[in-house]
Amino acid sequence: MKLLSARMDGLHILYRTPFQRIPQADDALKYRAAQVGLKVPKHLPYGLDVWAPKKVMNIGWDDQGNVALVSLRPGDWESQLMNLAKGMAS
Repeated sequence: MKLLSARMDGLHILYRTPFQRIPQADDALKYRAAQVGLKVPKHLPYGLDVWAPKKVMNIGWDDQGNVALVSLRPGDWESQLMNLAKGMAS
C-alpha cells in the first residue's frame, strides 16, 4: 500500500486518501467490539495518523464534513509538530 508519510524529529506522520486501500478490521477486533456491544467503526476516506514514537493521534474525515477523532494522546509532540509546521511555512 502506498501512503504519504513523513519522519521528522522523532515524529512519524501518515496521510491517507481515498485512493489508498484501507485495511479491514480483523476478526479479533470484531469479536472484542461485539463483547462490549459496540460496532467496529468504519474508516473515513481521509485520515491522519501521528506517532511520537507510539501512536498519539488518529483522525479521519470525508468530503461531507464528517470528522472522527479516533484517538488523541496529548503531549509534547503537539508543540513539536507546531514548531515543525512553522519552520516549513517560513
